[in-house]
Amino acid sequence: MKKILLGLFAFSMILFLSACAGSKVVSIVKPEVQASVRIQMKNGATHHGIIFKGDGKHLIYVDAQAHNLDTLRVADISGIRKINTYYDYQADVIPLSEIKHLRKWKRTLLYGGSGLFLGAAAGTGLSIALFSASGNAPAAWLTIAALGGTGAYLFGSKGYQADFDDAVFAARKERAKRMELEQKQKLEELKKEKARLKQLKKEKTRLPNKKQPIH
Repeated sequence: MKKILLGLFAFSMILFLSACAGSKVVSIVKPEVQASVRIQMKNGATHHGIIFKGDGKHLIYVDAQAHNLDTLRVADISGIRKINTYYDYQADVIPLSEIKHLRKWKRTLLYGGSGLFLGAAAGTGLSIALFSASGNAPAAWLTIAALGGTGAYLFGSKGYQADFDDAVFAARKERAKRMELEQKQKLEELKKEKARLKQLKKEKTRLPNKKQPIH
């Protein structure tokens, strides 16, 4: 019984650690678009921002300090890693509260339910073998529960990350739309002011010139 418990615990921990140790390394040649990253240069300099695109020779990103597009030679980059700060398209930080407000749980629940089903199915198959070999019913039920729970966690974690990434993308879109609307409003205000000044100038030219009094 102890061997079975230790085996299940070790197996679950391996799966748990593999899920937690998601890679944060970003390819230099084929970088992930819209990833919020720290870029380490070979000369020791570091840059932070959001990746726009890369073609294998150059990396184009929005710099978090200058808030504009910048280009780096891939040959000068030593490494790129994702960071836990999330930038919008202008490389301004998106607060976690804003992301959480937009986050949905659809994929978390869907993936978690699928993981539970698959884990329980695998546990059922293994438990039948264990019960046939030892007749130990508690160990068989424990196997189903352990693998079902592990499967739910692993798949649920993937779904949670997908939901989180969707929320970050939604926040970027909302901010971009808001900025576009603000720019349109400013442009409209400038047009109205220009038309007002033009009309005022016309009215001034129409006014009759007053003759100076003769002394």
